[in-house]
Amino acid sequence: MLMDENKAASRSSRPFFCDRFRQGGCVQPHYQLVLDREDNLNVLTVNVEVGERSFSDEVKGLQRLEKRITKHIKELLGVSARVKLVEPRAIERSQGKVVRVVDNRTI
Repeated sequence: MLMDENKAASRSSRPFFCDRFRQGGCVQPHYQLVLDREDNLNVLTVNVEVGERSFSDEVKGLQRLEKRITKHIKELLGVSARVKLVEPRAIERSQGKVVRVVDNRTI
């Protein structure tokens, strides 16, 4: 039973789209949530690093991947988010760790 609990704990620490879209090297397990304010509304943008193979693919394929991830977030969390695919290693890491949430909102 302890091994099952450990598996569940490690799964819950991964990004919510990780398992579904990592097959085939589509995306990396690195992501960043960026919160902004536009016209008095909160806007969530999810920056997702794509895999080396996907990054060199055609633009239409990347656009389809963006739409699939956007739809998955909406279905899973019930919130709308903009998804931005970024090149590998584009999300800044400090001491090997990714800054997961960037809050650019001001009150």
